Amino acid sequence: MIEKLASLLMVATPLPPPLPVDWAALPEVSYRGATGITYRDSGPVIAMQRQCRFPLIRDGWRGVRADSALLVGADGRLLHIVPDPDLCAPLRRYLIRLYRNRLPGKLNGPASDRPAWYRAAITFSWQH
Repeated sequence: MIEKLASLLMVATPLPPPLPVDWAALPEVSYRGATGITYRDSGPVIAMQRQCRFPLIRDGWRGVRADSALLVGADGRLLHIVPDPDLCAPLRRYLIRLYRNRLPGKLNGPASDRPAWYRAAITFSWQH
C-alpha cells in the first residue's frame, strides 16, 4: 500500500530541471518591483570578515559579489536557492535566508508552465 502511494506521488510530482553547470548562461532573474534588499543587508556580511576572506576591491574598500542560482516556479515562487559554492559557508547560509525572507511574491515566473533556473547576484561592499 505504501509503495503504491509512493509511486503515485512520484508520478504526480515532476522533477525540477537540473541546474546547469554554466551559470553565466542562465537568464537573469526578473523581479516584480523592488526586492527590499538594501545597503543595510551588508551589516551581517561585514561581520563575517573574521570567518570569510573578502578581497580589497578598490582603495580602502572591501567587497564580494555573491552569485546564486534560483529555481523559480511558473507562479513566481522561489523553489530553490543555490549560492555559489566558492563563497564561504556563512555567506552562503546568509544568502539563502536573505532570498527566502525578501523575495516571496517578488519574482516573475518563467514563460512556460515549468520551473526554470535563473541567476542572481548581490554585490556587498564597504569601506575598510
